Amino acid sequence: MPREIKLLIYHAFINSHLEFISLYFCMATNQMKKKISILQKKSIRIIAGVSRHAHTAKLFTLFEILPIHILSQVNIFRFMLQTQQNNLKSVFESYWFLNSQSRERTSLRKANEFKVCFSKKKL
Repeated sequence: MPREIKLLIYHAFINSHLEFISLYFCMATNQMKKKISILQKKSIRIIAGVSRHAHTAKLFTLFEILPIHILSQVNIFRFMLQTQQNNLKSVFESYWFLNSQSRERTSLRKANEFKVCFSKKKL
């Protein structure tokens, strides 16, 4: 099967699911993160037609695919940016804000950094 077809199948059936879970990936257990990462690497090796022991860093670059841990970070930052630019509903406004908007005294050097408020409730 041609590599282009394999890439189309990857984007349709695997990458679409990785994109969907990427916002929640940071909340997964380390064991689950490892399993998802291994499955993504296996699929990249199949697309490239290389050995199951081949390194995947260059393959990710070659196919212009982000590893799941980086994809997760990118999508979280996109989500935060959309919230900051008021492109999303106001429900998310209280989750993070700039230090300059905080009631606490912060140094001016960190005024444009995000202050993330975490829930104290245990799940």
